[in-house]
Amino acid sequence: MSDSTLAPDIDQALYALSPEGRKLLFTEAKTACEFSDKPVGDDRLQAIYELFKWAPTSANINPLRILYVRTEEGKQRLLTGVAQPNQEQTASAPAGHPAAHAGDL
Repeated sequence: MSDSTLAPDIDQALYALSPEGRKLLFTEAKTACEFSDKPVGDDRLQAIYELFKWAPTSANINPLRILYVRTEEGKQRLLTGVAQPNQEQTASAPAGHPAAHAGDL
C-alpha cells in the first residue's frame, strides 16, 4: 500500500514546483506594504481573476465574489470596512478587491 494520495498513473513531475516558485509563494513571500501610484489595467485585473477562479473550493463550487475598486469614491467606501491600522495602506493601493462569500449559492 502506498502512502501517496496521488493517482499512480500521473507523472509526478506535474506536481513539482520549481525552486523559484517555492520562493515566490512560500519562503520569500512578503506582504505588500507600499504600492505604486501607477493605475492597474483591466488586463491585469482579469489575469488576477483568472487565477482566483481556479482555486480549490468546497464541493467544487466557487462562492467567492470579488469587486475591484479603483475610483476614489469606491476606495472611501471600502475604507469604512477596513480596520484602522490598515486604512492608510489600503487607501494608497491603486486598486482594491474586497473578497466576499456569496452565501446564497
